Amino acid sequence: MSQQKRDLSGLLEEAGQNLQSNLHTCVLCKITKVNPKTVNCQPIVNRIVDGVSVELPEFVDVPAVTMQGGSSYIAMPLTVGDYCILMCMERCFDQWYNSVRVDKSLPLDFRMHDYSDGFALVGVNPLKDAITIPTVTTQQGDEIHNGNKTVNGNFTINGDLQVNGNITCTGRGRFDTIEANNFAGHGGGDMTSTSVIRTTQDMIAGLASLITALTHVHQQVPGATNPTLGPQAP
Repeated sequence: MSQQKRDLSGLLEEAGQNLQSNLHTCVLCKITKVNPKTVNCQPIVNRIVDGVSVELPEFVDVPAVTMQGGSSYIAMPLTVGDYCILMCMERCFDQWYNSVRVDKSLPLDFRMHDYSDGFALVGVNPLKDAITIPTVTTQQGDEIHNGNKTVNGNFTINGDLQVNGNITCTGRGRFDTIEANNFAGHGGGDMTSTSVIRTTQDMIAGLASLITALTHVHQQVPGATNPTLGPQAP
């Protein structure tokens, strides 16, 4: 091979390496700040430039990905220290992002695969902190749900449940333990049933026991013509 061909091969190899080094696709980051609608994140894997380890700068105001369909969405509380994947778009999306979804518009800048055009996908962990893959859909943490919710099958919650609205049971409801002030709300509230409520334990209304009320019988007053019939309220 001639010297010219060897030089050309080396130049092409160097050009290819430079192209790959500056073609940004996905970058592993850690969240450094949580803003109202964006996050700041810091890459955690350094670049090697001329044999030297170089720390990448913090990326600011990165939009976070939210699971959404129409007007419904699931928004997770993000925390400083969470790991995320910065997904770099192949074109500048500033025009679309800052102009209320101007579709099919030209990019404001002709940069490609740039760190400036990233979305943060949160929910990646190193092996020691990885979440075990469950056999059924699993949720951990507190939940605030606004809107209708339908569950077909068993529904188990380990934690608190706050419902803004009504709970309707079309089957047999079972509560092994209910603290009345927590069930109706700390401010109090009504519980209405259009069917039979059964309990194997006592029920307390105010200070009165239901069992006591059903078994309490007044003594007949001497000389009365009509005896007291059945249980009477205490």
